[in-house]
Amino acid sequence: MRRFYSLVVFMLSGLILTAQSNLPVVHPQALMAPVQLNPHKAQFNKTQSCTDTVEYSISKLTGLPEVDTMDYSTYISGLAQVYHFSGTGTLHGIDAHIYLDLDGVPGNSSPIIMTIKVYDVNAFNEPSTMIDSTDVQVLDVGFQAQKLMFSNPVAISDTFAISLEVNAAAPANPYYVTNTSANSDGNGERLSSAEYLGTWYNAFDDFAGWDMDILMSPIFTTDLTSLYTVGPTSVCPNDTITFLNVSSVNTDAMFNLYNGSSNPLYSWDFDDGTGPYTPFDTTYAYSAPGTYNTGLTVNYYGYSTNCFETSNVPVTVYDTAVAYFGADYLGATLFQMNDSSTNAMTYSWDFGDGSPVETTQNPQHTFLTFPAYVCLTVTDSNGCNSNTYCDTVVPTNINAVSNEVKKVTVFPIPANKHFYVNIPPGYYSGTLVVTDVVGKKLKSVPIDQQDKIKVLTDGMSSGIYFVSVDHLGERVFTQRIVVDK
Repeated sequence: MRRFYSLVVFMLSGLILTAQSNLPVVHPQALMAPVQLNPHKAQFNKTQSCTDTVEYSISKLTGLPEVDTMDYSTYISGLAQVYHFSGTGTLHGIDAHIYLDLDGVPGNSSPIIMTIKVYDVNAFNEPSTMIDSTDVQVLDVGFQAQKLMFSNPVAISDTFAISLEVNAAAPANPYYVTNTSANSDGNGERLSSAEYLGTWYNAFDDFAGWDMDILMSPIFTTDLTSLYTVGPTSVCPNDTITFLNVSSVNTDAMFNLYNGSSNPLYSWDFDDGTGPYTPFDTTYAYSAPGTYNTGLTVNYYGYSTNCFETSNVPVTVYDTAVAYFGADYLGATLFQMNDSSTNAMTYSWDFGDGSPVETTQNPQHTFLTFPAYVCLTVTDSNGCNSNTYCDTVVPTNINAVSNEVKKVTVFPIPANKHFYVNIPPGYYSGTLVVTDVVGKKLKSVPIDQQDKIKVLTDGMSSGIYFVSVDHLGERVFTQRIVVDK
C-alpha cells in the first residue's frame, strides 16, 4: 500500500515544493563549476556488443546543477536513479558526480569508501530487491565525474536502478549532484529516489512533484545482432525479393538515441549503387543479372559510443537468354543451321516453309519453299525468359544476306550516355528498336537514308538491353548491349 504523510509547504531556492513532514529538508546549493561532458563518440565496426556510459540524466541538463550533502545516520544516505531497459545487457559500474569538497581542487581531501548497488524496481520506481553491490573508493577529483565499478559485471534483463550509498563501516559526508534546474522539464519521469533512515522515497511522488535527476550514469554493455532472411535468393530480373529483419538491438529511448532520419536504426544495402534504405522490412527487385552481396546494418547510437553490426546475404539474379544463329548453304535446298545464342537451354526452330518445328540446337534442314523466313526461339535454363531471332534464308543469296546483316554494328559497348548503330543501305526505310530484357520497347527510331544513328540512353538505367533492326515486316538483326552509367 502506498505511504501517506501529513504535508507541509516550504520554499527551496525560489521554487515552491511540497514535502512530507517526516522526510529530510533538502537544501541544495548551486555548483558554479560546469559539469564536464565528453561529446566524443568512438566508432566500432563489426561488433556484437556495445559498451556505453548512458548519460541520460546529464543529457537533460537545462542549467547549472546543484549539490547537497549525504549523511549516514541523520540525513540522506543513498541516491538512486532508474533506467528503463528490456533485453540483454551487462552493468559494469556507474559514472557519478560525487564530490568530497567543493573547492574544485583535486586531491586535497582524503578518499572515502562508499557502496554502489543495483536493484530491481518496484511499481513506484523505487529500488526494491538488491541484485548486487560493491564497496568502492571515491577520490577527490575536483569537479569531475569518476567511474565506480562493480567487482564483477552484473547481468541485466529488465528495468533497474543504480545507487550510490554512504558506507556504514566508513561513514562520510560527500556531496551529491542533482539536476534541480530542470524541475519544470514537464516529463514527470519519476526516475530518482533518495534513501532516508533506511527507506527509499521517490523524489517526484514523495516530494510532491520534484522531478530531479541525480547525475549518475550506468556503464552498460548491450548486445546487438544483425540478422535477416531473404526469399528467394536466386531470381530472374525484375522479380520481387522479400527481406525480413529478425535482428536484435536495444531500442529503449534512454539508451539508443536513434531516429528515423539522421540516425536510422536499420540500413539496407543492395549492392547496386542505390540507397541506403531504412525500413524495418522491405522488398526489392533487380533489373540487371549478377550476384549482389546484400547487407543489413543495425545501429546503436549511444551517449559515449556508437556501435553497429552488418550481416550479408548474397542474391543471384539470373542472366537471360538471347537468340541468334547463322546458316551455311550445303547445296540444292539443304542448309546447316548454326546456333550462336547465349544462355539458352531449349531451342525451337520455325523454318517458315510449313515444315514441323525442330528442337535440336544445330539442325540441318531441307527447305520446301523459298524464300524462307527462319526464326529461332530460345529459353534460358532458369525459366526467366524466351527470346526470338529471325532471318531470311534463300539459296542464291544466303552469303549476301549474312554479309548484309554483319554490316549492322553497335558501339561502344558498354555504352554510357549514348551509342551508335551503323546501318547498311539494304535496311534503309526500316526501324531501329531498343527493348529491355523482358521485351518492353523503350525506343523506336525510323531509318531513312541514314548509315549511322545516334541513340541517347536517357531514361535507361544501367543494365542489359537489345538493339534490333526491323525491315519489310521482318526482324533482320538483334544484338545485346550493356549500358553502364
